Amino acid sequence: MENSRSAIPGRRSKIKVIGQAVYADTSWIEPGRSAWSWLTDYGNSLGTPDAMYTYTLNAAKLGFEYNIIDEGWTKWQNYKDILASIGQYGEA
Repeated sequence: MENSRSAIPGRRSKIKVIGQAVYADTSWIEPGRSAWSWLTDYGNSLGTPDAMYTYTLNAAKLGFEYNIIDEGWTKWQNYKDILASIGQYGEA
């Protein structure tokens, strides 16, 4: 792959930063199925912490390994704590 950002379609793939690919180490990535609330209603009704807890529970009931929390979470008060809590809830 060429080092130039202009050579990358959409400039979103493996951009090199100071000589290293952004995703050089992918050993931490584990493939799996994911629920994604944005596909349900484009974030109109599922953008609250309570809704994401429920969505995470439902994803687990379906046997999904992941739940993508998309747009809107930065608007939650204490969003870092809430995201950590939802993550711990999903792992339980």
